[in-house]
Amino acid sequence: MHHPADNIPWHLIASNLHWAPGKLAPQIRALNLPEIPGKLKEEDGCPCGVTNLHLNSSLSESSELDLFAHAFTKAVSDASRLKRSQYPKNYSPLDRNDVLLGEDLFQKVNSLLFQEVKGGPRLPFEQRTASAFLHAPEYEEDDASEFTATAKIGFLSLEVVKMLLMLGELGPILQVCALPHEGLSGWYCVSSRKPGTGPYEIGWDTVQYNALVVYVALNVALCFPQIYDPKAGRTDETDYRHTAFYQYMLRNVTRPIYPSKATPYPHQQFFGSPRDHFGENFESLRNISRKNWLHQTKNVHGAGHYGLLSFNEFLDLEGPLLEPYLPSKTDVESVKRLLFSNKLGLPFELVLMIMDFADYKAERVLEVPHDPLRPTNRAALDEYLDQWWQIIVGCNIINDELGMDRTDWPGELRWVMNDLFRLVPGQYQRKTLTGMECTGL
Repeated sequence: MHHPADNIPWHLIASNLHWAPGKLAPQIRALNLPEIPGKLKEEDGCPCGVTNLHLNSSLSESSELDLFAHAFTKAVSDASRLKRSQYPKNYSPLDRNDVLLGEDLFQKVNSLLFQEVKGGPRLPFEQRTASAFLHAPEYEEDDASEFTATAKIGFLSLEVVKMLLMLGELGPILQVCALPHEGLSGWYCVSSRKPGTGPYEIGWDTVQYNALVVYVALNVALCFPQIYDPKAGRTDETDYRHTAFYQYMLRNVTRPIYPSKATPYPHQQFFGSPRDHFGENFESLRNISRKNWLHQTKNVHGAGHYGLLSFNEFLDLEGPLLEPYLPSKTDVESVKRLLFSNKLGLPFELVLMIMDFADYKAERVLEVPHDPLRPTNRAALDEYLDQWWQIIVGCNIINDELGMDRTDWPGELRWVMNDLFRLVPGQYQRKTLTGMECTGL
């Protein structure tokens, strides 16, 4: 199922937005704000101080957002009906000990959940049976931050379900939904607490939210070729990666979420973000007083730093970006050709053996790292968007299958677009460097 981006009226959102840099007061700009090459002057920017796709007018007062939300909701509903029709209408009740995950699928999920652990599987065999999916979230009576022993089994099953969603394996999840006394519905919206820190949202609603964030952010951005395509006018100054919406999206979907490994994994893989590069929460930002201008402006709170930094400074804000060398598909093919060329003349079977022994395989998704909208990366971007459209559809199907309240897609979209673009003045507002709210130029 290909994602229907062309059938969703993104122009209704994009026509109400325009790119503009943040206009910062001279005394703030003098506090070591990173320079972005270009010719824009202070008066060319938005008074809010944030570089972003800014609102032209009050979209909340028009019907365009409602029209967009209706079209999006219809697209999700239509795709859900088509996808659900590919599976049995009803599933026979399973015994507690019936196996839900076959060996190949089980090993695939296991390797993804514990990819950094060498030396064999870490998921117990029981985790592939129906009984593992019956446990709802429960906390210890004397410790509200600690799951009970049975709830820990349920959490591990939640991680398995997330991975199945991301792999497009909906069949086993539908069997879970058909279980009497299933525990999955209880894991939709649930929090975990790491000792000494705030709560973390770890339910499968986080998968749905992150899918919506990347799908909306990147599709809207594609309506503005002048900020991502050099042939259309992109410059170092107008680079989309300097914007608040892109930086918010990137950090939000790739940061680790204790104790979930499944939620951020595919985003970390696509964007090339090491697992622990961004902090789990904003405490890490409050401790970076060495970034003098942020410290002095007291702007390190909530989403306050997005769109205030160049992209490279943003990446280094919470620590230097330490990324290992990851070969791309092009790198792998180049090595194969070299080994098989007339210069070396190795038999192709031996070439494959060498590549396998060296474990030299494509691990980097983007040909041009950290620049997903660059035209060179378009094939990988389309595949990524397709994956997350299918996950949006999968979440909708699971929600209906469990008999939960129908997803309020218009409400979800408003929430996401406010997080990205602050589209609706008066809601989810935050103070800016100049003390002014951004409602457009």
